[in-house]
Amino acid sequence: MGTFFSSVKKALRMPVNYLGMKLYKPRPKSDPLALAEPLLGTYNEKLDGKRHKVEWNFKQAAQEGFESSTWAYACITTWMSQVASVPWIVREQSGKDGEWMPVRGSALEDFLQHPNPFMAWGDLAERLTADLLIGGNHIWKKNYVRGKLREVWPYDPDRIKPVPDRVNFIANYVVLEDSREVEIECSQIVHFMLQNPRDIFWGMSPMKAIAKVLDCDLEALQWWVNAVYSGCRKDGVLSFKHDLTAEQYDMVIKKVREQLMSNISGRFPIVMGHEATYTPYDMSPAELDFTNSRKMTREEIAAAFKVPPPLIGILDHSTYNNLTTARRIFWVDAVLPFLERIKNTLNRCILPDFYKGSDLKKFRIDYDISKVEALADDFSKKLEQAQILLGMGVPLNVIVRRLELDLPEVEGGDTGYILQNYVPIDQIAAKHGAETEAAQAAVGGSGGVPASLEAPKDPKAPKKPPTPKLDALNKKEQ
Repeated sequence: MGTFFSSVKKALRMPVNYLGMKLYKPRPKSDPLALAEPLLGTYNEKLDGKRHKVEWNFKQAAQEGFESSTWAYACITTWMSQVASVPWIVREQSGKDGEWMPVRGSALEDFLQHPNPFMAWGDLAERLTADLLIGGNHIWKKNYVRGKLREVWPYDPDRIKPVPDRVNFIANYVVLEDSREVEIECSQIVHFMLQNPRDIFWGMSPMKAIAKVLDCDLEALQWWVNAVYSGCRKDGVLSFKHDLTAEQYDMVIKKVREQLMSNISGRFPIVMGHEATYTPYDMSPAELDFTNSRKMTREEIAAAFKVPPPLIGILDHSTYNNLTTARRIFWVDAVLPFLERIKNTLNRCILPDFYKGSDLKKFRIDYDISKVEALADDFSKKLEQAQILLGMGVPLNVIVRRLELDLPEVEGGDTGYILQNYVPIDQIAAKHGAETEAAQAAVGGSGGVPASLEAPKDPKAPKKPPTPKLDALNKKEQ
């Protein structure tokens, strides 16, 4: 057995070659990153203590993608509005079941609502979302006052970069200020990022994955604009029966641009000199089918941002039910995982500034989706589950915590109650018979009506003869 384990250990230390790439290289035990070597992989050349270099320019992507593409703008603004609408709260783990209950009025909750004097959480959340979708990274700088965290400010992703380090993984961050580099400690930085398989230090945005699609869409749009300016006449030949001098050629080109390629006079006839012939080449129907040529790109863009087409105005085959389903799909498959990513970063970088020691395990930052209309069906289903559990005798407060209904605890809600609506039929019949006899005993002699409610009798009215059965009963009683 010992020989087997020694051979396995020896095999694990050997370099593994895959497609000519060495994925693992053994290092001395003294190297702090020896255990992290399989994780770092091809990033070893970047662990040089220098400012990290990236190939994606945020400003250019925002200008050529977000500002220029209709569909990219629609997708990103949809993301921004939905993420910013979610409030963030502080929860504390308490109770016998260890459920996470909201904590109101804490300093951390006030900080989350007002991260700095000029921005509310909604403003910061919109910028965070836009930065991640356009550049794949969003960075906050912490500001401390008397040792306490008071503010966070967003940084331009193009101006700040991490400095990889072989010992500490990231030595610090470097920000460009007035053409000089300023170092910032990692403890003062909050770095949100979308994971990039090719770079462990810097994230990747979905816009980068569809950069060529966006370029194609913009080029198609520009081509169509140029076609409209030229009166939708793609090509043409202007011929003369004699050779032109340089001056004549320049004059002809100027006249063509003025009379043919202008959107103002796109359909006017051309006026030229004698012995000139213009032969236009009209566009084919396939070239004029501009709408269909852009449908493919718009759906690719929406797919990259995980936004269902109906939510950005593509209503080709949409109904009310489709819109409702699309909103729910967007929240469940896209927004909730995105919020979970933000939540993890906040708990890792912000929570330790407000809670220390054992309190770190008792408190956490969380998002509140109880008022999201797209997930209202989920809340209705939770209420149905709560009603079933309540009928089974589960205490109400336990149900509220278990289903995360975000409702206040009820006095006496820690005790379970059982509904007694189901009783044996014989018991119901016996009880009904006893109630009937008691009612008859309280009833007077006027057909089941109580004596107190009987109408006054007329003394002159003739008395009815007693029935034989009643006479026998009266004699028996006497």
